[in-house]
Amino acid sequence: MADNPRGESRVSGFPALTDLHRRLRGGTLTSTALTRLCLDRIAAVNPVLSAVLAVDATALEQAAEADRRYAAGAPLGPLDGIPVLIKDSIDTAGLASTAGSRLLATAPPRQDAAVVTRLRRAGAVVLGKTNLTEWSSFRTTQGCEGWSAVGGQTVNPYSPQRTASGSSSGSAVAVATGMAPLALGAETDGSIVSPAGVCGVVGLKPAPGTLPLDGVVPVSDTEDSVGLLAGRVADAALALDVLTSGAPAPGAPASGAPASGAPTSGVPLASGAPPAPGSDPALAAHGPLGGAGRRLGLWRVPRMPAQVGAVLDAAAGSLRAAGFTVVDVEIDIDREILVDGLRAMYAEFTPSLEKYLAGRDGVPRTLAEIVEANRVDPVELSLFGQDLFETVLGLADADRAKAEGGRARAVERAVDLLDGTLRRYGVEAVVAPTNEPAWLVDHQLGDPYSPGSSTLPALARRPNVTVPAAHGGLPVGISLFGPAEEGSLLRLALEAEHALARQPHALLV
Repeated sequence: MADNPRGESRVSGFPALTDLHRRLRGGTLTSTALTRLCLDRIAAVNPVLSAVLAVDATALEQAAEADRRYAAGAPLGPLDGIPVLIKDSIDTAGLASTAGSRLLATAPPRQDAAVVTRLRRAGAVVLGKTNLTEWSSFRTTQGCEGWSAVGGQTVNPYSPQRTASGSSSGSAVAVATGMAPLALGAETDGSIVSPAGVCGVVGLKPAPGTLPLDGVVPVSDTEDSVGLLAGRVADAALALDVLTSGAPAPGAPASGAPASGAPTSGVPLASGAPPAPGSDPALAAHGPLGGAGRRLGLWRVPRMPAQVGAVLDAAAGSLRAAGFTVVDVEIDIDREILVDGLRAMYAEFTPSLEKYLAGRDGVPRTLAEIVEANRVDPVELSLFGQDLFETVLGLADADRAKAEGGRARAVERAVDLLDGTLRRYGVEAVVAPTNEPAWLVDHQLGDPYSPGSSTLPALARRPNVTVPAAHGGLPVGISLFGPAEEGSLLRLALEAEHALARQPHALLV
């Protein structure tokens, strides 16, 4: 890996997406070479990590099409020719899209999810599908995150006996190990930021509704969000900008200029300088980097282990050294908010899921059918049960009607709590630990309780970004949340990323 004096995330070894785009435009790199590099990396390390569930057989054809566009001087934009892996709860026409369940594995969908359609229009290469916690962690309370009946157990690339968290575990591991420079994930509460944190990559969960949910296996149509996992904040911001603004029409002028002095090799790893801070078009309008005059609130999440407190202290010191004012904040999430949010999620699951299933051919139509089919499948319940499925299946119509009011209360009170915290302490955002270090995978006992900071922004329907922090052991992420607008939050996250002095990790694969 290249030297990284400014602290940019280089876990995967890929240069920034803007740099890759310049090299593709300049002809010193081809999408075919980049895609082949990713496929070779998948073949080399995925047998150990079980992060990628399926590879798209047309990936090299897609890359060749991108190369023809570049050769003609008509690329579609900064994601053209960039390989992207996609969580397998997000539909891709004719390819997997199982949500980790064998019951969806026999009949791939006929069309792409809306967000995948946007990716293809932007010229991205759909490289394949990533493993996940089956049904996005909503089948059982006793399981291990990162396990699915289709893909097995995804494990942490720094210690394969440990968790990669979930439910977007495969996407985080794939980016961390250089299987792709970018991956899509999905989150209800923690499913992007937690695996990003334990795998040492950037995770961006936009506010719900920022990216379309059509064709995404849901937990809650109200709280779910499609987001990004990437090596650096600027990459996630650029991808979000492309996916929310739409790709240019074919033949439209593309931004950027050919890179000067770029290496002639088609292999992008550990070569070239990172882009200038703030040069990403999604962030440039906010001005130069710097923490001077910026105030952040440091939330010490209760019941986190001592080593997380040490990471948080070090992060606060780095932020202060970069000019930020960092003050401690106290946040007490009322139990009633949590209960209202949980009951609403339970009530929303069945109608959300069955609405999705109605759009798929050759799969069960109802949650009741899934529960019965799981009982006779030789693999599905071999390790873990389906107590969550059975609980939500037993809800009466009156429970669901009552939960609608609970959702409204939960959102209102979470927004009041979060905005009240920002006002009370005069801060622009909250900084908090994303996760504790990865725990050991234990299929007999299941996962232990793991505190985190994702629930408040999830209930408030606010964006959340996690960036890797300095540490001496397993990765720990630092989350930033509070502002309702992604651009403001991403700018703060970019500044925080540059302030945090990252120590190199030793990947075991």
